[in-house]
Amino acid sequence: MPLPHWLHELETCPSTNRWAMEHLHVLNHGDVAFTRRQTAGRGQYGRSWQSPQGVLTATFVLQDFPLARIHLLSLVAGLMVIDSLEMLMPNLDGIPKLKWTNDILIQGRKVAGILCETRSPSSNHPLLTTAIVGIGLNRSVDFAQAGIETVQIGNPISLHQVSEEIPTEFQLLSVLRDRLIQSPAIKAMMQLECDLNSVNWLDQVRSRDALLGKKIQFETQTGLIVGISEGINDRGELLIKDNNGVLKAFNSGRILTFF
Repeated sequence: MPLPHWLHELETCPSTNRWAMEHLHVLNHGDVAFTRRQTAGRGQYGRSWQSPQGVLTATFVLQDFPLARIHLLSLVAGLMVIDSLEMLMPNLDGIPKLKWTNDILIQGRKVAGILCETRSPSSNHPLLTTAIVGIGLNRSVDFAQAGIETVQIGNPISLHQVSEEIPTEFQLLSVLRDRLIQSPAIKAMMQLECDLNSVNWLDQVRSRDALLGKKIQFETQTGLIVGISEGINDRGELLIKDNNGVLKAFNSGRILTFF
């Protein structure tokens, strides 16, 4: 069966994000780079992303994305991953959660991670860029067989551990692509004149917030913050009320623990 025109299947590559960046001159909006064997994946803040057999690794291309909204893309892409999983696996309805800014959790354990990157805007279109959305999804991973100590990598979970039937790789890629280029939230985000409140993206994010009300340890460039997560604001920032009762907003940082 021939591959659809938008799918670029790679036998192996260091990183689908890196491959996409190197081939943007021949890729179109909605194209997808996919491999079953990623050898040097990257996560947020330069951390490595382990990709043993059974991890679905793919990068989705979004052309003409507004630079002014790129900071919201990981959150909305996370919603699209959740929506895709629930569509294909109805038994998961209401279960996946979004951990700011780029992780999808099931039963408090990481099932997917997202890494969004951009190319420098051109002089002809300084307000727009090409964004790529890298998704690593634990579809059918045997962590023990792969020799991975799950405690060391955030206690992940795989779809086959929560459902007897799991979607095929192509089903996942197809639905993920459809959500990332056709959903009202993404379409609104790509039109600067469009009011994002009209698609209730923030309400959707907050309804899936895995951190809301949890006590968290949060690492910033200036030190460690301990407090209670108060949700996410309309700029996509994480709100934390520290131990002194002061509410602070963060657009970057690392969540060390939450409970």
